[in-house]
Amino acid sequence: MTEPGSGPATLPKGFHSLLDRIPGPGSVASAELVYQHAVRYPGILVLISPTPRTAVAAALSAAANAEAAGSPSVYLLDFRQASLTLLLHELAREDLAEYATFYHGGGEQFFRDIPLTPSMLCIDSASAGNATFDPAKLTAILPPDLPVLRLESGTPIAFQAAEAQYRRVGFVPSPQARRILQGSLHERYFLAESWTPANHTPVADVTVDIRREFARLNPTAGGYASWPYLPPLDSIELPPNLPSGKPWPRISIVTPSFNQGGYIEETLLSVLHQNYPSVEHIVVDGASTDGTSAILDRYRDRLAHTISEPDNGQSHAINKGMALATGEILTWLNSDDMLAPGALAAVALAFDTNSADMIAGICRLYRDGRLEAQHMTSCAEGPLPLEDLLDLDHGWNAGQFFYQPEVMFTRELWLRAGGYVNDWLHYSMDYEMWLRFAEAGAQLHVIGRPVAWFRLHDQQKTHITARFQAELLVCRRDFLKRSGREEPAAVPAVPLRQKLRVTLLNDIGPFFGAGIAHVRMARALAWAGHEITLVSILDRSLIGFESTGHYTSQAVIDRVAETNPDLVIIGNLHAANADPFLLQLLCERFPSAVVLHDYWALTGRCAFPAGCDRYLAGCDHTCPTPNEYPALPPEQIADAWSSKRLIFGEAQGPAILCSTRWAAELARNAFAANAHELPRTPPIARFQLSFPLHIFRSRDRRMCRDNFDLPYDRFVILLAGAVEDPRKGGRAFLEALGRLELPNLLVATMGRPDPGATFPVEVRQLGQINGQDQVAMINSAADLVVAPATEETFGQTFIEAIACGTPVLGYPINGIRGAIRDGVTGLLSQGDDPASLAAAVQYLYAHPGIRRDLSRWGRLFVENEWSEFAASRHLLLSLRAIDDGRVRPPHNLRFLPAEPAIPPFHVVARCLDSWRPQQGFSQMEFAIPEHHLPPYRWLYGPGAIAELFAEAAGLHRVLIAYRNPHQEQRLGLRCNGTPCGSFDLHHTGIGTGRMLVVNVPLEAGANFLQLEVSQWDRNREDLRPLALIVTEILLELVAACDRLARQTSAAEMLASAWGDLTP
Repeated sequence: MTEPGSGPATLPKGFHSLLDRIPGPGSVASAELVYQHAVRYPGILVLISPTPRTAVAAALSAAANAEAAGSPSVYLLDFRQASLTLLLHELAREDLAEYATFYHGGGEQFFRDIPLTPSMLCIDSASAGNATFDPAKLTAILPPDLPVLRLESGTPIAFQAAEAQYRRVGFVPSPQARRILQGSLHERYFLAESWTPANHTPVADVTVDIRREFARLNPTAGGYASWPYLPPLDSIELPPNLPSGKPWPRISIVTPSFNQGGYIEETLLSVLHQNYPSVEHIVVDGASTDGTSAILDRYRDRLAHTISEPDNGQSHAINKGMALATGEILTWLNSDDMLAPGALAAVALAFDTNSADMIAGICRLYRDGRLEAQHMTSCAEGPLPLEDLLDLDHGWNAGQFFYQPEVMFTRELWLRAGGYVNDWLHYSMDYEMWLRFAEAGAQLHVIGRPVAWFRLHDQQKTHITARFQAELLVCRRDFLKRSGREEPAAVPAVPLRQKLRVTLLNDIGPFFGAGIAHVRMARALAWAGHEITLVSILDRSLIGFESTGHYTSQAVIDRVAETNPDLVIIGNLHAANADPFLLQLLCERFPSAVVLHDYWALTGRCAFPAGCDRYLAGCDHTCPTPNEYPALPPEQIADAWSSKRLIFGEAQGPAILCSTRWAAELARNAFAANAHELPRTPPIARFQLSFPLHIFRSRDRRMCRDNFDLPYDRFVILLAGAVEDPRKGGRAFLEALGRLELPNLLVATMGRPDPGATFPVEVRQLGQINGQDQVAMINSAADLVVAPATEETFGQTFIEAIACGTPVLGYPINGIRGAIRDGVTGLLSQGDDPASLAAAVQYLYAHPGIRRDLSRWGRLFVENEWSEFAASRHLLLSLRAIDDGRVRPPHNLRFLPAEPAIPPFHVVARCLDSWRPQQGFSQMEFAIPEHHLPPYRWLYGPGAIAELFAEAAGLHRVLIAYRNPHQEQRLGLRCNGTPCGSFDLHHTGIGTGRMLVVNVPLEAGANFLQLEVSQWDRNREDLRPLALIVTEILLELVAACDRLARQTSAAEMLASAWGDLTP
């Protein structure tokens, strides 16, 4: 038998003589053993089927421990009614009944009825008869290492600790609750006229109060609880090391405290539940008198140091704690504040991925448990700005800097700046320390996720503003004197707008990548409380690229003017065939900035130069790709380029916002080439795109694969981008990947499917995936996401994927370098060729551990750098950088406590087209009046693809207006891969038109109609394979198969892009 603890307890006087006169089984020696163990483990003692002697011994131990454990503290369980009556009789005869509560039933029934946590369990197996209780049956509820004393007919046979499999919730009911329960059970068992003739008497009705107390005192009992009582369910298990290969650094946190007993436990839990591998929490209490010491005693074994002694105030306590700190990263956390979930890992990763010695994040401000606002510094990256710190009115007091708990710093910086906080300061010790940090050359990096929760309450030292403002002035004066600096000159007061009215304009609203990015910019600004309006020139994506929807530039200006904006942010315009003159009209009326979602604003026509550098000196009719989207007649290209340059060069022309350093450099080079010809070079600033991380998050991979019917047992690569688009690079990458012959490989593609295509690897064409939630699910379904594009402004796909926990791969070129953090969120290939990218895929394919680490680092990195809050801050800094004095954006950042509502959405014009060419058509050619031929397109042999847009799913009448110059022309049709028939076309020549009418089943939204011809001729001038003239394709719904299935509307697409998941 294994004995616990120290030597035997002293037996009370008369112990043996008392037990000798008690009848029944069980030896005095076993009762003595029960007494000694019970005294050694004071608290709640549960005895199952005890003999009268062991029951009396347990009651005597309860009397000895009454002051520490409270009364009653002994629970006697037996399924035999007569045994309970005998136990009551013996305890009452010895005046010990007040210490015991009786329970009719077995152990399992007892713990279901009464949710208490015993300090020791005693089981008499022989006395229990057929109700033998095995503690192994309740390993899910018994506390870890529970002492269990086993007896057989009162004879000790074993003493052991119960095994534990799960996290337990400890609960000892209050003495008052125990006394009430004792009386209720006594009345039920012993005062009733008769007992239930069974092994258990139901008592759930009389245990309600004690179970209610359990629920109130144990908010985490159900496995769910708000922060800080439990870590979030989606907490990330950290990799063993940081991306640099270094171990996670030790972080030392000093908590100064005095009489904060109402808050300090949550402060401690917010550190303990970080699940961070190396944290050193030091609590320095100034001899509190409000119960703080009792709370600290409960957590003492989980704290690095606990000091409780009188001190000279908060600053003195911080210095005492810092003297004990050994961490590489330091901070202090006041005893009424909390760390945010995952804050320590996020800060450690930020230090590892940036050359900073200060990291600041978001501080969430709570009052009475309700989130009121969220603060984030608006300081720029880099040196902590000393001049702004000294400008109290426009900097510190205006909210430009920090709430102290949102900042952590390196030990090296702490020591470089003196290694202390000024202990004569009562309110401003952090401000004075930031001054010294700035003087010491501190480098700041800001992350876009919560680091701390700051409680606002009336007991705070800084609750009354006047108390600390005077000390700030003295602190600033002393610093100037000590550092030998002159009093800064008074800065003229410039009235800043704390809330901007911002209108975001683009061509087709929230559709496609650029439209979604534009909406996300709007949402980032809305989080900061600005008034947002969205204006789209055209209403939806049902357009041919040549369509203008019959609008005028003045109509756009009028619609924007209705919003009375302080600033207009202009996105893509080319899908609406916008005249560059529209930019000039906008800038004449409103402060404006153009976002380079692509490079149309810098060129004469194209969205991506694709290696062509004509845009530097001047695009003209020699453009090598005039017919590619967005097409423009060659003779108009030079005028378009010149007009844009002149507009950007005007004194009040638009500023330029770029989402990557590469894009900003490209824009600077574009204007540098002819800067001498322009009145000015437009201001260019870099901002950061925004991502709704509540949608793009890690999800169960099996569930996501079920959603797309993807197998569980294959290595799935998601290929982002159209396979056959040369700029997207899909075909070349698949060829390189196929040569590696990787087993169990499956490539999934999104976008327009090509049913007749063949591939060198197994490919599953998923088609168009609409809605951000579905895009997030397909990202989570994949093992890797690869985007082999050879030219990208940025590449939102990469951030969306890694936010879902899926590593990404791409080429080390242009905007992609800004989207993939090599070795943190994914890998950049070592060369810019398909073979190198395929080799990177094989490397991650063969190393699941690296994929797992990238997944976890990547999600943390995205939360730090690509959140909506990070984007809002970058946008504010960019607006400040490009402002010419007309916008006057604020200097502080305060975010809303809840998600912003979807803003107003206005449309200038309606677009009536129901189709657009995708492949194998010419650009729109001019009408030929002498042949009564309206504007038209040539269909090229041997075939083409048209994209049809249906409002609802069902059978549609498709009308193709054509002119056929060929004898024996035959036209074959396939829709979405399904044959629709083959038709002999009339030989009409150019002067006469005919209509082919076919009934075709269409899906709601986009459909792909393949047109295959039998005859075509090469044009003598440009060798085009001219087969058929198409003047129009019209749709008419014959029978809807589902009245709810329809084309995604602009409002629905806006809700999706905004992040609204409400069905």
